[in-house]
Amino acid sequence: MLLEGAVSDWMFHRGLPRTNYYVEREWADEIAGIANSPEFSGIMPWAGQIREIGIEHFILGTDYGIRSGPTPVEGMRTLISSLLDLEFKPEEIITMIKGNPGRLLDLES
Repeated sequence: MLLEGAVSDWMFHRGLPRTNYYVEREWADEIAGIANSPEFSGIMPWAGQIREIGIEHFILGTDYGIRSGPTPVEGMRTLISSLLDLEFKPEEIITMIKGNPGRLLDLES
């Protein structure tokens, strides 16, 4: 079993109206998803869940590239540097951003 984790889950600010994929202002609302859940409290629990469940079960990405957010490349830099700050080993990060997706898609490493 593989789970997805995305930097946008913990990086977007609560309470900030965003249009996401729409340009029409009437579609603006707070960023949808886990970041608006009352029980969500940031990256530390998110990283702890990755550790508890196991890196072999996660594919990490950014969900960036929407008009109101940074580029996917900048998001990936933020994701990787944050995981390094949280003492994930480079090999563990590579597993979650390259190895596990490659395994899912049946690609050679």
